[in-house]
Amino acid sequence: PPGSFTMGSDETDDAATRDRTPVDVKLSRGFWMGEHEVTQREYYAVRRRTVSPSFTTGKNIPFWGASEVKSVEEICKGLTDIERKAGKLPSGWEYVCPTEAQWEYACRAGSKTRYCFGDSVSQLGEYGNCADAALHEENPNYYFATRETNDGFGERLSPAGSFMPNAWGLRDMHGNVAEIVADHLTPERPGGKDPLVKVEKDATTQIRGGAWCSLPLYCESSFRNGISGRDKYNYVGFRIALVKEN
Repeated sequence: PPGSFTMGSDETDDAATRDRTPVDVKLSRGFWMGEHEVTQREYYAVRRRTVSPSFTTGKNIPFWGASEVKSVEEICKGLTDIERKAGKLPSGWEYVCPTEAQWEYACRAGSKTRYCFGDSVSQLGEYGNCADAALHEENPNYYFATRETNDGFGERLSPAGSFMPNAWGLRDMHGNVAEIVADHLTPERPGGKDPLVKVEKDATTQIRGGAWCSLPLYCESSFRNGISGRDKYNYVGFRIALVKEN
């Protein structure tokens, strides 16, 4: 549903979180969010291409390797065209890459805590695939992995939807693959009504939610991060939203 919320966090005490200063946001239009990250199967249905099998263990593993908002928008346009031609999409609706405000609003699902379920790192393994005890046990080179939680997956992606959902039924908002959002990464997050920030030159792709190799901090609802260039990473994917056209 449409609504207002506070995006960001008061916990801005180090370099990694200095861009989390809270801002008030109003989302004037309701939208649908994908239940989980786009999978290999779903990506293939639109693009008829797959990624390298080196880090992929099944068709229900999240698609990884996206590097720019533009590529996600192209996939969303392709899916919109396919479903319109098939008569599956109501008139006036389209698939899009969610804005960072839409993403955080959906991730929080009404919560004001570090994660959608609360503040406890020990519970994180019930909701997502992160750098945890299982990862360290499988590969001790991940010495930084937390031992406070265990999601049961080591050095690999988990099938989409493997963990508990948030209050709005959305899964994998924390961990597995970090998700590209429509806004480019800027030093300060935008507030106000339906915010969206695009940078014309030397833009940095913004990712949200953390990944299978991320510390709990990077998986928090308010944490922002970025990637530059067109390199493909096995920890970056995306989720789609369905919105009414302007």
